[in-house]
Amino acid sequence: MEENKINKKALSELYQNRWKIVFTTLFFGVLALVVYFITPKKYAASAIVYPTSSNSIDEVVSNPTFGFEVQADRTIQLFESQMMKDQLVKEFNLIEYYSLDTTSKDWFSKLTKYYARDISFSRTKYQSVVVRVTLTDPFLAADIANASIAYLDTIQKNMFVGNLTKIKAEIKSKIEVQQQELDNLLISIISFDSSSSAENPISSNKINQLNFKNQTGQTQSGDAVIMKALKSNPGFLLEKQVNDYYIKLNALNSLKGKYEEVKETIELPFPGVYVVSKAKPDETPTSPKLFWNLTFGLLIGAFVSIGFILLRLSIKSVLSDLRTN
Repeated sequence: MEENKINKKALSELYQNRWKIVFTTLFFGVLALVVYFITPKKYAASAIVYPTSSNSIDEVVSNPTFGFEVQADRTIQLFESQMMKDQLVKEFNLIEYYSLDTTSKDWFSKLTKYYARDISFSRTKYQSVVVRVTLTDPFLAADIANASIAYLDTIQKNMFVGNLTKIKAEIKSKIEVQQQELDNLLISIISFDSSSSAENPISSNKINQLNFKNQTGQTQSGDAVIMKALKSNPGFLLEKQVNDYYIKLNALNSLKGKYEEVKETIELPFPGVYVVSKAKPDETPTSPKLFWNLTFGLLIGAFVSIGFILLRLSIKSVLSDLRTN
């Protein structure tokens, strides 16, 4: 009974102050509209790409399938790399866009925070990667989204070619060492002293082999010199040096073959990501939203006014009880 009495009193108080509630609610609604119009609008631009299943152009041509979860995650890692961030910050002068003072101690941490807030990369359930940029300029947002895709291919190619260039330099170094050893061995064969070696009756077999290679067009570097040396000095020690020479020559040819393979791979075009859709400027703001701003303002106004009236009523009731007691 007492509770019903309190509820009726509260409703009566609210009814008596209904116009105050209405005006307060409208005031907060107008305030929300003012905030909406003075708040900088944010515009979003999105692009979608699929990673390739391989870094080899030959494999991509023969099997042009999209990459899977692993490739998508690796693509995101490259999108989020410091190289990508540095390039976009420099190309679009984001330090000036965010009005950062580079003499301040925390300018870089602010840049990192703003960059992470406005530029994001995510993987969809279809294993594609979405690039989303949200800025106060719709055209700048679209340009940054598209530039990140273009630069992604550059980052991948630079990393891939960089590794191959190191391998190429290492192989070249080995070739030079092997070539020097081979040249020294050939000089040793040419200047071989037959007096220090017993005759080797099977040296003629090697001479026959060299003759056969010459007849079939399979001659190798040093064959003519070695044949001349064998005819002049058919000994066991010379035979051993000749065998060592051809072992090293085959190893050298193998290295040269690898060198040419790496060189050709570097010169091949690098497969870029599959661009499903490029970002386009959208001049419809994503935030703030007029409807939600107005709704939120009206609700806040209603809650504040009703809450204030009920609080005042409660205080009056408590004070009344204290006077009665």
